[in-house]
Amino acid sequence: MDTSQYLDLFIDETKEHLQSLNEHVLALEKEPDDADTVNEIFRAAHTLKGMAGTMGFARMQRLTHDLENVFSEIRGGNMKASPKLVDILFRGLDALEGYLSVISSEGNEGTEDNEDIINDLNAILNEGGDAASDDGESESAPESEKSEPEPEASEPSNESAGSDPGKERFREIRVNESEITAMTNAKAEGKNVYGITVFLQDTCVLKSARAFLVFKSVDEKGELVKSVPSTEQIEDEEFEYDFSWILVTGESKDEIKTMILNVSEVESVYIDDFEIPGKPTENEDGDPINDAADAADTAESQTASANNQAPAPAAHAAPAHDDHHDEKKKSAGGGNKAKVGSRSVRVDIDKLDEL
Repeated sequence: MDTSQYLDLFIDETKEHLQSLNEHVLALEKEPDDADTVNEIFRAAHTLKGMAGTMGFARMQRLTHDLENVFSEIRGGNMKASPKLVDILFRGLDALEGYLSVISSEGNEGTEDNEDIINDLNAILNEGGDAASDDGESESAPESEKSEPEPEASEPSNESAGSDPGKERFREIRVNESEITAMTNAKAEGKNVYGITVFLQDTCVLKSARAFLVFKSVDEKGELVKSVPSTEQIEDEEFEYDFSWILVTGESKDEIKTMILNVSEVESVYIDDFEIPGKPTENEDGDPINDAADAADTAESQTASANNQAPAPAAHAAPAHDDHHDEKKKSAGGGNKAKVGSRSVRVDIDKLDEL
């Protein structure tokens, strides 16, 4: 699938996140200690960074990442939202809007790196710790700890992955022989084989687009072994709000989960080691394979059935029809006799030739 088909979705959502960031940074300027405002800013920046990375806009992702670092320090109570800082933040948001403008018109983010803004953000990060400690970091730290359970999406998925196996639908994925071979080889190379189930929010409109962005988010970190529903069904939106797949990767579960949660409208993620079965659970055509004993019984019953049916026609052919059929043959006379006679004539002619 090509990311260009989701460009309009990215543009629309980026506009919303940038508007939210602008509004909340304005609010932060008036109330620097408002934990809810800081959390909203951090959440929007975090999501925007993930979206830019998923779409391959590296410059936009880098700038958003540096903005996110500053928001993280503010949220942690290590930095105050001074007028100087707020000014730099607005310059950063203006630069992001510039990227969005170029993306909307040209389909790419352009070549502007905005190094001056990034340098200013890093400089204020370096001096932010000292300023915060002078301002009384000990007072603001407890407040930040209260707002710390911010990664809402990752927390539920961590707990539910162990406490609600019914959500781990990747455990129901059937695999064929070639897929088992691929996973076994990956394990031998020291890679991880994960089963993953992703639930989208029930308000998600473009499910296939969102699912694609989920796959794209981990595309460079591993190899997709199998998806249920299939990638074709997902493209056609032939699924509800969840999908599962098997991923071979060198990354940890937490790293993969974080990448997926960076995608908007992901409700929860369930990930665990995938147990590779000792034998295929489906054939190469995708049909399920029953237990070997059941398969053997089925084969035996089919063989017996075939053997029982074989003699039946002969038994019906011989008994009662002989006399009646002979009568019919005699009464029908001409047709059958004509055929036999024609054969006799040929033989007689041959003999006559020999004589």
